[in-house]
Amino acid sequence: MKLKFTLLLSALLTLNFTLKAQSVACDSLYSPCTNTISTNGFFIDLRPVNNNVLIEYFSTMSQNPGSRDVDVYWKLGSYVGFETDPNAWTLIGSITGFNPDTTINCPMAVSRIPIQINKCIPAGQKSSFYIMKMNGSGSFEVNNDDSAGTIIASDGELRMFAGKIASGYSAFDSFGQHDDHSFQGSVKYSCGCTPQGLNGLSFSERIKLFPIPAIDELVVEYNNSDLNVVSVQITDLIGKVIMYSDIKNESRSTFNISNLKGGMYVAQIINSSNGVVVAESKFVKL
Repeated sequence: MKLKFTLLLSALLTLNFTLKAQSVACDSLYSPCTNTISTNGFFIDLRPVNNNVLIEYFSTMSQNPGSRDVDVYWKLGSYVGFETDPNAWTLIGSITGFNPDTTINCPMAVSRIPIQINKCIPAGQKSSFYIMKMNGSGSFEVNNDDSAGTIIASDGELRMFAGKIASGYSAFDSFGQHDDHSFQGSVKYSCGCTPQGLNGLSFSERIKLFPIPAIDELVVEYNNSDLNVVSVQITDLIGKVIMYSDIKNESRSTFNISNLKGGMYVAQIINSSNGVVVAESKFVKL
């Protein structure tokens, strides 16, 4: 009888460990199941710490069963301020008939969304993802106790931030969007990728800033050989746009930053035809 009890306890512990899968640096980052509620979609921000990171795919948790169609979108920089702007996002992929494992209570098993992401995020750069159920039944699970922008999971190489849920029934619908919710599931990733810009230029080679650190003026130079119209914008570290300028057939823009508070900011080059960020670099304002 004692042996049977020991075996049963061992099996339960093994199951519990499996459902609570742990984060492994340069492999998978998990956001645990806590105080779960159901929704149709969510926005999340990710930021690599030491190395460039290749985001491979997401796995989600679900309480409510059913087959569903899912879209996954991506943008460089935070989702904040772009929740209802489809032009700011790139559709990574769509899947029909996604039918994940379901569990009523925590801990919950994760189910991989069969959409390959393959996005390389530069070290230190925040990048955002928008995962949305477009049709069908079932749900995704989130925690509603985390303040937006706080770190909810970190393994030393990748950080995940609490974001916003999307409870509407179409992409970028403002209905049902609420801050202070965190994704529950996992992201599969690897370290050491090389971000590529247009014409094979690396992400960092497309932009130069000076003087660094900056005091009153910031000059932004960029490779514009393959773009006729670009936009240059200055954002804070959470992605809020502070300054913006449209430039035609030029390769330099100058910003008066004398009124900015001292700190770190980001200069971004954007392809005006599709809203995609093609280059960016951080700078310090004294």
